[in-house]
Amino acid sequence: MSVPSTRQTDLQRYLETNTTAANFVLSAGYKTAAEFGALALPFINMEGFRSLDQFSIFGTGANNATVPWQLVMAYKIADAIPRVINGGLAVLPPLYELKVFASGTAVLSSLVGVDGCVIDDGERIADSMGTVTLTAWGTAMQQMFQSTPVAFNPADDSARAFYGIPDAGSVLGFFLDLKLGTATAANALYRLVT
Repeated sequence: MSVPSTRQTDLQRYLETNTTAANFVLSAGYKTAAEFGALALPFINMEGFRSLDQFSIFGTGANNATVPWQLVMAYKIADAIPRVINGGLAVLPPLYELKVFASGTAVLSSLVGVDGCVIDDGERIADSMGTVTLTAWGTAMQQMFQSTPVAFNPADDSARAFYGIPDAGSVLGFFLDLKLGTATAANALYRLVT
């Protein structure tokens, strides 16, 4: 029996520097290409990948400090065929649709990183992604692609928690929108799999 050929990224840091945002940055809705390109969070393109294998939260603050999060999916709406506009052929500009897929509140643990590494010794790793709430959109996508998202919340202070979507379906990519609860700064890790 052959082993399926898969490709995965490393578990990667999402934000270059930790956020101290008091509110979520994104909301559901339509964006022009210029507006989409100007969004304040890094866009993770999933073209060529099928699974958001996992994402985890880390940050600074006390043990059990909180970090509310939302997973925002992006879909591209493109003109399929050139159209005659003012006597010439043209393609209408695309729109980008943002949809909140799920949300929760992560809880930081006593587990910390290593000095000078991707997660520093002053940063705590979340041991809970919280109670994850799927939006109506998230529920519909879960049913359509028969892919049940997974929240791994280990015992307190024992391991890194994560949330994953085995089959993200037709999504172009995603944003991880974080805000501060009782934490003083927050960031995330993510990994994609084909």
